Amino acid sequence: MTESWINRSALRYCDSRIPDTYTIKERYDLMKNITLKLLALFILAMTMQVFAESSQTVVPGGYPSVELISSGTDVLGRPLTYPDCKPLIKSLIITMAPGQTGKIHQHLTPLYAYMLSGKIKVTYKDEANTTNTYSAGDALMEAMHIDHYGFNPFDEPASLLAVYMECEN
Repeated sequence: MTESWINRSALRYCDSRIPDTYTIKERYDLMKNITLKLLALFILAMTMQVFAESSQTVVPGGYPSVELISSGTDVLGRPLTYPDCKPLIKSLIITMAPGQTGKIHQHLTPLYAYMLSGKIKVTYKDEANTTNTYSAGDALMEAMHIDHYGFNPFDEPASLLAVYMECEN
């Protein structure tokens, strides 16, 4: 009984925020999209909780933490290097829509990425023309000094946290 009351309350709440100008199909599609996003967030939260409980460590300062990555090499196994410059650290959340393809680019400084949701593929223009697939929960140090591009051939959007360890211009 409580569960159906919660479901009805959630539906009324969502429905009350949809403009009256929307058709029934637009309302249905929007509510389905919201429901799928909430389900994905719930699954991600539960996965992270299980992961956190199983692999917690303590860092300086006594803070509990979960190590996502510890590496001196990039995704192609090449050593990370830092140019001699004044550092500029940027942190972004990047979202790729289904079917979206990024432009060919390369990184001259280290880039840490953590997949928040969905999956993407990245093709590297190295000797082997490597293509890697990254999924929610993957942490990586992106390839440096190698042309590459990302694309999302999947049916759902993908989001990643990117931490650029760049140089000030």
